[in-house]
Amino acid sequence: MAPSIAQPRPMRRADREVTSPEEIEEILRACDDASPIRMRRA
Repeated sequence: MAPSIAQPRPMRRADREVTSPEEIEEILRACDDASPIRMRRA
């Protein structure tokens, strides 16, 4: 079974709620780096 995209690896900020857009961007970027599922298009 394929691993869930929701948590490709433990996140540094999983201990608290993430609300700022900057943090969301950073986490999405980290997911992009960790997973080929999210395709980046130039």
